[in-house]
Amino acid sequence: MNDPLPHVPSAAPDAVVRVLLIGDGKGDAFGLLPWFEHGELSRHRVEFVPGVAAGLAVIERGECDVVLVDHRVWTAAGLELGREIQQRHPDLPLILLAERADGT
Repeated sequence: MNDPLPHVPSAAPDAVVRVLLIGDGKGDAFGLLPWFEHGELSRHRVEFVPGVAAGLAVIERGECDVVLVDHRVWTAAGLELGREIQQRHPDLPLILLAERADGT
C-alpha cells in the first residue's frame, strides 16, 4: 500500500472542517447530516460514505479533518479500521458513535 498522505488540519479559524461520516450504507447515522446545515456546524463539509473500504479510501487521500464512525459499522472490520487509522494517522480525530439502550 502507498504511504499515507500526512494529515494537516486546516489552520484558519474560519476554514471549512471536512467531516467524514462512515456508515453502513443504509442511511445517515443518527440523522446527523441535517445538524451540519445550520449555525456553526454549517462551516463543516460532511461526506457520508458506506462502509469501511470507502471510508479508508477517503482517509488515505487526505480528504478529511475528522472521522465519525457509525456504531453499525463496529464489526471486526470497523474496529480494525479504527486501529489502522490510529496507526497510520495518529493526529486524525476519530469519533466512534454509539447508540443508547433506548435506540436513540
